[in-house]
Amino acid sequence: MHETKNNSLIILKEIKKTYLLGSTEVNALRGINLNIDRGEYVAIMGPSGSGKSSLMHILGCLDRPSGGHYTLDGRRVDSLNDVQLSHTRNVQIGFVFQNFNLLPQMTVRENVELPMVYSGRHLGERRKISEKYIEQVKLGHRINHLPSELSGGERQRVAIARALVNDPSILMADEPTGNLDTKTGHEIMSIFDEISSSGKTIILVTHEPDIAKHASRVIHILDGLVSSDERRA
Repeated sequence: MHETKNNSLIILKEIKKTYLLGSTEVNALRGINLNIDRGEYVAIMGPSGSGKSSLMHILGCLDRPSGGHYTLDGRRVDSLNDVQLSHTRNVQIGFVFQNFNLLPQMTVRENVELPMVYSGRHLGERRKISEKYIEQVKLGHRINHLPSELSGGERQRVAIARALVNDPSILMADEPTGNLDTKTGHEIMSIFDEISSSGKTIILVTHEPDIAKHASRVIHILDGLVSSDERRA
């Protein structure tokens, strides 16, 4: 059954996440209700321990909720098995992490191609698509370099290109400027702004207000619940 409403890409209903630490239950998420539309540029903020990382892991299909319903692009994903969840994650979501998560023995091109290897695309197609996105992040001159030969900003550009190659429904970024100086961080955020202007849905997790200002909607998480949800003109 198709469950999207209007332009909703993500629908969360009463999402809960409970962790067991020894004999103690920790309620990281206590009933999150949230809709995110296609093409929205969303920042999720919250202090340490607020539940924002747990929410990101569930949104990114990296973890399962303990309760509630998660509908992504018309499909209930909270009840998928591990294989289905992995496939959804690979096809629907592109990830950009604070630590870049590049494979050190692979070149820029090989790192960017990797998600397409997992999704079964043939070599010729992978080459064409990877070159397109490497050029988009202005790293064509570094295509055969290893991550160790790149600056932090260049590594994050590679990570962004890699996140885009499967044309995911969502680009999800977890503290993408956390390991970068201010100037380089602004350069990386300008790339996200360009991607957003092309219509891609972006979900950005950050604790930095200056980074969150790039988004058109800022959601604050506190004590496992949405404490505020602000849309900007």
